[in-house]
Amino acid sequence: ARDTFLKPTSGLMMPSHATMMIAPIVDEEERKHQQNDYAAGMEDWKEFAETTSNLYGVDMSVLESNFDREQKEYYVLSSRWAELPTSCLLAECAVVKELDM
Repeated sequence: ARDTFLKPTSGLMMPSHATMMIAPIVDEEERKHQQNDYAAGMEDWKEFAETTSNLYGVDMSVLESNFDREQKEYYVLSSRWAELPTSCLLAECAVVKELDM
């Protein structure tokens, strides 16, 4: 039906309704992955700061706390899209919003 009734370049299919749900989860593998990414970013920083100090005599330590905060925000505190198995759910889902479009 989609190919028959919609224009090939401008035809759109939209859902008739949507439900937004929320539930607490745990995903230890993802948490470990985030921690490893953060640790790798900080290791790269230490290597960069050491190289900069050795080659140019510039002390980059004044920027380390800001870089650390930025890396934590990006790798540890920000959300990511992931498809999780139902075994990651800690409790039942709760409906946040229902949209009838």
